[in-house]
Amino acid sequence: MGARVALIERAQIGGSRLNTGCVPSKALIRTSRLYAEMRDANHYGARAPDDIPPDFARAMERVRHVRAHLSGDDSVQRLIAAGVDVFFGDARFESADCLRIGEQALRFDKALIATG
Repeated sequence: MGARVALIERAQIGGSRLNTGCVPSKALIRTSRLYAEMRDANHYGARAPDDIPPDFARAMERVRHVRAHLSGDDSVQRLIAAGVDVFFGDARFESADCLRIGEQALRFDKALIATG
């Protein structure tokens, strides 16, 4: 078809889902549920120490690991390899066929706004 695709991202590729939304929150929820199960293991006939201290630093390390594992789907490198031109910054329509991203002008025939 000959069309080119540009993606303009204000902050981080992956948006809130990957960086601050459901992915990190679900990773923390899973860790907290596992902690609760370990804490209550004796009630279910399993042996576990009476005092299992939570380790928030390790829980956050797991969140970062989960995000890193999933970010490959949303990586800049993958988008570029697929032929997408990636720009970072705030985009503003300058005219009916031109966007401005900082100092850079980007001309287009058609624009699609997808805010996530």
